[in-house]
Amino acid sequence: MQVQPICNFFAGINKTDDGSRFAEKGDAHRDVTMARLAETYLLRAECYVRLGQYSNAMTDINTVGTRGQWKQGENRSYYVDGPVAFENNDLNTGCAATNYINSNLNMNTYYLSNPNVAVTTDASDLQLTSFPADLPDEDEDILTKIGAGTDYERALHFILNERTRELLGEWQRWETLSRTGTLISRAKAFNPEAATSITVNKHELRPIPQSFIDGLLNDDGSNLSDSQKAAWQNPGYN
Repeated sequence: MQVQPICNFFAGINKTDDGSRFAEKGDAHRDVTMARLAETYLLRAECYVRLGQYSNAMTDINTVGTRGQWKQGENRSYYVDGPVAFENNDLNTGCAATNYINSNLNMNTYYLSNPNVAVTTDASDLQLTSFPADLPDEDEDILTKIGAGTDYERALHFILNERTRELLGEWQRWETLSRTGTLISRAKAFNPEAATSITVNKHELRPIPQSFIDGLLNDDGSNLSDSQKAAWQNPGYN
């Protein structure tokens, strides 16, 4: 039997780095993102997809793409947010006792991470012209692995792909895949550690805290029986 190795290395996400923090565990003053306009557009696009209104969905998706595409003359290796905030911060310059952040934080690894991409400052075009029939090659690869064939499946999974690009590291992914009914198929396609053990119904829900169930009472004030408590719990959790 071949054993799948467990991955214990994950790339860090530094888009929310806060340059106002001058100690490793110091206070930070950067605003917390409570809502994103891009997500609002993608949610409405999803609603249009569910209604079969693909043209309207494409309009909303293209609105997000217009904001995200490279403008003429932009340096794709230069940070405009996140780590660049630390460029003149003691945590980065070495003045602090704990210098755990590398220098040159105004530059990213865009080209190093994409060796087949030519260095350029030309404008990019992220506009869809036929949705969901004609999608970028990288998205087509994902749809093929998932087995998304109908217009609805193609459109929904493209939006899920867009959400990964817009909302990476913002703790929304499980909820999104659970509510769209795509958690199992995407985990089996892209998560080898979960593919063999993920279960329909169980992993699409979260366990209800036992302390909450234990505190429930019947209408007459009596405690719930063991069978009544079990009925309150989501499938697969004891």
